[in-house]
Amino acid sequence: MLSTGPDSGYIHVAVGVIEGKDRKILLTRRPEHAHQGGKWEFPGGKVESGETVQEALSRELSEELDIVPERLSPLIRIPFHYPEKHVLLDVWLVHQFAGTPTALEGQPMTWCQRDALGDMEFQEANKPIIQALNLPDRVLVTPSSLSSIELLQGLSRSLDPRSPSVVYLRNVAVTYEVIDIIHAAGCIAISRPDDLTEALDGYHLTSDVLMNLSERPDADGKLLSASCHSIEQIEKANYLGLDYIFLSPVKQTSTHPDVAPLGWPKFSEWAGLAGMPVYALGGMQEDDICEAKARGGQGVAAITGLWNTE
Repeated sequence: MLSTGPDSGYIHVAVGVIEGKDRKILLTRRPEHAHQGGKWEFPGGKVESGETVQEALSRELSEELDIVPERLSPLIRIPFHYPEKHVLLDVWLVHQFAGTPTALEGQPMTWCQRDALGDMEFQEANKPIIQALNLPDRVLVTPSSLSSIELLQGLSRSLDPRSPSVVYLRNVAVTYEVIDIIHAAGCIAISRPDDLTEALDGYHLTSDVLMNLSERPDADGKLLSASCHSIEQIEKANYLGLDYIFLSPVKQTSTHPDVAPLGWPKFSEWAGLAGMPVYALGGMQEDDICEAKARGGQGVAAITGLWNTE
């Protein structure tokens, strides 16, 4: 896990993404004279010596907004390098709180719809938080060698609008009919850049393609992700400014029995190095989603664990 001690060079910041009953998100605006002044942010503040992140967040939200978080869960950890300082944003989703939010310090405050967050002017370090909020907690990777009928039937069985997912169309025929089924279920359709179908929502890069890039490809505003298996590849994804990554293999898999799994502790450590949402891949099941989130991940990516064959 990324070190945040006094000698690490990082300022450890507890951040609260406060969710109202209508699922709107509470934002505050920084004072004009402050670093990144005048921009919107998710409220929070520095973790003081001897405090846990949860204690720091509770203190900051009480001082700033007169509320006390009652139910929260980890969302994402973001190491970020400004020219003048390094920060680690330790971000928690606040599902429930006591009190009525009040701007005790006179700071501008607003409730914002999730799908409108991208229109707000945020501090640069806050942008991956928006990505984490807008991405689901599961990625369904399609099995290989499916016929068109098998693919369509499998998607119809496996996708549930109540549990949206990213669908990675891997080694299958990408057609508008396939993408329509994915979109009808409220899900996100991605594939490799070879499948330049305009209806896709994003493109996924293999680790080999990732390492051969010198700059982020022009994805025409679509999501861009990659598979990572090493710290070097994570650093390259950070450098290119990708939107999210798959990190694997977390567990032993039958398809790659000779590859040593990362295990959850190393997954957590490496996920803490990524400045973007991270999905755990390799031997994952739906039951692993909570573990992945607790370890700093966005969720899981899986083939057999999420593909419904019945």
